[in-house]
Amino acid sequence: MNGRMWRRIGVLLAGLVVCPMARAADSTAVQVGQRAPALRADSTAVQVGQRAPALTLKDRQGKAFSLDTPRTLPLVLVFSDQAREWGRSIRSLLDEGAQFTAYTVGRPREGAGPRGGEGRQGPPGGRPQGKEEGPPPGGGPPGDRGGRVQVLMDSTGAVTQRWIGASATQPVVVVISPDNVVRAVITGPASDTNIQQLRQRVAALRPSAK
Repeated sequence: MNGRMWRRIGVLLAGLVVCPMARAADSTAVQVGQRAPALRADSTAVQVGQRAPALTLKDRQGKAFSLDTPRTLPLVLVFSDQAREWGRSIRSLLDEGAQFTAYTVGRPREGAGPRGGEGRQGPPGGRPQGKEEGPPPGGGPPGDRGGRVQVLMDSTGAVTQRWIGASATQPVVVVISPDNVVRAVITGPASDTNIQQLRQRVAALRPSAK
């Protein structure tokens, strides 16, 4: 067998090794016309067991809320610009007697009213419908407004990105204990499963439950 034949055999063997590797690499590449792959969870998102990042925002009335304000109730923050379903579910939990403070966090919307959970105007006279305003039982900021979920304005989106990351595309509900430790992160719509999980998490953090 001459040298030319050996060279041909070498080329064939090299091709057998390289081609499968190339096919494997190509299978993970993004192809034209394909849906972009889902992004991994952002490394900047809050994690259960970690201390909650600093947060100071204003509601529609211009009143500032800060995590530095002492409170005795768990805090629920809903990060979403479309939080209507979660807002309704949270109000139902509050009406059932659940004890926690709740805010939704999102960017201001055009034409949004100055009061209410989703930009709704109160009745003439300036007072909202529902129960009397005031702090919830056990102290802390009046985040539930007597059964209403207030909105905190994240005008630049910087707070939302710091809390749940830049790649989040669904509502993210964060449950925070009175000592500002993240106790639960619930991602997705206000499904029965997610609502039940929220109910259990806040119930476990009640002062009477300890």
